[in-house]
Amino acid sequence: MMKELFKNFKIYTIFVGLFVFTLLNPAFVLAWPWNSEPETTSSKLNNERSEFKDLIDSFNKSSEKLNTELKDGKDKISTFKEAVKIATDRNVEFKKIYGKWNSIQSQVEKTTESLKQLTSGADEFYKATETHIKTITDVAKREDALKKMQASKENYIQRLKSTKSKIEKVTELKIKVDDTMKYLEAVMAIEVFDEQIKLVFDQIDKLIPDLAEDIKQLNIDSQNFLNSKLADSTQGR
Repeated sequence: MMKELFKNFKIYTIFVGLFVFTLLNPAFVLAWPWNSEPETTSSKLNNERSEFKDLIDSFNKSSEKLNTELKDGKDKISTFKEAVKIATDRNVEFKKIYGKWNSIQSQVEKTTESLKQLTSGADEFYKATETHIKTITDVAKREDALKKMQASKENYIQRLKSTKSKIEKVTELKIKVDDTMKYLEAVMAIEVFDEQIKLVFDQIDKLIPDLAEDIKQLNIDSQNFLNSKLADSTQGR
């Protein structure tokens, strides 16, 4: 008898304990298999992400194709110097005069550098020579040396003036030639650039219809997806 009562009391105690635990932990009951929904929140989110990703991928593929074409187009467009080189390589006459112009530029730089070295060297020479002459104690010899140095200096100055006058005349002509050549550089480079951008624009224009169709389809698909989400939301209320 006592054994049976103890057994019933034990069962009663377990039942009461479960009842109290359920009241204190309603989430436990909701999470129990018999209360589980067909889909978990996590799986729903994954499904929505997957569906939306498919929509975006269809647009991204076209965008990536266009972006690739734009990048390739940029690689095909030359810099100014590259365009000038292309122009000279394909035009024999322009290459000929362009080569002469570059040769003249080198000669001008060489002449200018020689003149700078001459004037710098002459100044140093006359200063050192005068200092040296002034150390001569014999007055007659010192005066004679100074006169000879002065004559040399005057001759140098005259030659310098004459050479500078010639250089000025050449410079005036060179400025005109430079303007002409710079103009030709620009015009020839622009022709090359215009041809290049035309090719790139033609390639991009061919891609735009496909891109437009993809965007239209994405508009339809995204709207359908939005409507389905709104319908699911309404049914869930």
